[in-house]
Amino acid sequence: MVQTQYRIRIEACLIFIGALFLFLWQLPGQEIIGFESRFYVFALEMWHRGISWFPTVYHQPYPDYPVTSTLLIYLLAKAVGGLNKTVAVFPTACVAALTVMLTYLIGALQERRWGWYGVFFLLFTITFFQSARLVGLDMYPTAITAACFYFVESAHLQKKSVNWFLIYFLLVLGFAFRGPIGLVMPTSVLCMYYVVEKDIKRSFIVGCTALLLLCLLTSLLLFMANQAGGTAFVKDVLRMEVIGRIEKGSLPWYFYFASGLTQYALSFPLAIGSVFSIIYYWRKKQVMPASFLLKLIAWLSIIVVGMSIPDTKKIRYILPMVPAAALLSSYIFVAPANQTFFAFLRRCLLGLFFILPSLLIIALISFIYIVQKQALGLPMPNGVLIDTLFVLQLVVILLRRVRIGVFAVTLLSFLLMMYGVSEPVVNYLEQSHDFVSRVEAQRVALRAHLVFYKEKPDNLPIKYRAQMSIDEQPLFVEDWGTLSRLRGSFYVITSEHYFSDLPATQVTVLMRGKLGHVPVVVFVPSAN
Repeated sequence: MVQTQYRIRIEACLIFIGALFLFLWQLPGQEIIGFESRFYVFALEMWHRGISWFPTVYHQPYPDYPVTSTLLIYLLAKAVGGLNKTVAVFPTACVAALTVMLTYLIGALQERRWGWYGVFFLLFTITFFQSARLVGLDMYPTAITAACFYFVESAHLQKKSVNWFLIYFLLVLGFAFRGPIGLVMPTSVLCMYYVVEKDIKRSFIVGCTALLLLCLLTSLLLFMANQAGGTAFVKDVLRMEVIGRIEKGSLPWYFYFASGLTQYALSFPLAIGSVFSIIYYWRKKQVMPASFLLKLIAWLSIIVVGMSIPDTKKIRYILPMVPAAALLSSYIFVAPANQTFFAFLRRCLLGLFFILPSLLIIALISFIYIVQKQALGLPMPNGVLIDTLFVLQLVVILLRRVRIGVFAVTLLSFLLMMYGVSEPVVNYLEQSHDFVSRVEAQRVALRAHLVFYKEKPDNLPIKYRAQMSIDEQPLFVEDWGTLSRLRGSFYVITSEHYFSDLPATQVTVLMRGKLGHVPVVVFVPSAN
């Protein structure tokens, strides 16, 4: 038993190191794109202006997020002497690697094989893998939720008392990194854990204690908001952190169930299928370990159902359910042979995994053919990739009787496609750096002011600001009258959509390009 525990710890450390390598590989040289631009601008402004109570954008405090993750990036940048994408992503990648390790440890509480399959399914989950390689916040509550579940479940299995000081410290960390939602999600999982254990008293105590903690931390957050921006900013924080989470939105209640089937594939759709099957076999008293599986189902359900209640929905909000989904999917490979449905799923998955490298080769050749024939201009994958996938297909054939070996090689094929095809295409379509560099070289040489016309400060201008090498406050103009009255030297930037409404005879176009996937125009009013 001692030897097994030692082996599990060694494997857990190796999994953490391996996952961290996977999440950081090929990041140097990539530019900041899309949603992560906002968090990178937070770090840029702290790098230029120093530590503040809240992250800032355009030198103004931003109410939607605590400053903790920005501070972490800032301190790391200070330690290495510079800020770039690798530095900005490193904390997220570390937390994601920790999540992978915790998923293994949770599965290994039952058996090591279960833990390894959980790791494979987690890495096979598209949104999880992509989020681990971006600057963002939702990976923090994901890791904290997994950690809370692991510490409580391991104490239960070892018949030891739970270290509640550690649990509540983790809940405080969740709030510190993600605000109220970062505390609520792990707390809800803990409460459901004790409901499954039929310990309603403990569930009530955890819920009430966490509620008290939430009130205290929210009061502290509002105090900091008052220090940062006064009463008006306090109202903004309340609106963004609390009211904004539950206000009316346009997405239906089943959004996470529908979108999760694709964006959280492979683990989420398999987990949903496993849930119904587990409940069926549980009713027939054929599921072992029933309590553990029911706790995983409760974890998955409370996150997805709970986050479906507010009208404001974003697919990244349910990231904390992924470890549970991965472990539920893994049950397909550890279920006893007499559970015929899982045996059927197991054969289907192994059949798919057996030919997946060949399917990826076909998809890759088709992609190259279409790009070349239609002259799409997309980056072409390295020719070595097809040869590597062919070799991996041969390896799968040799390992056909070793399930975990087939799964590992298939996962490697998937990751190579992500690195070699998916990421380069997304980065190409969302790139902004070269365009911004050209505009800035001209603008700075002419000492012109930067103006955005009709663009919301939190959208396109953020992408532009993330690529700027200097710290400058742009001007935002909402109407042509104000713009035409500006005097001095200005470079005005707007999307093609807004530019098409301007009087063509009264503007001079300087440059056209794209910020991400959005076509934009750089111009000056003719009077200037």
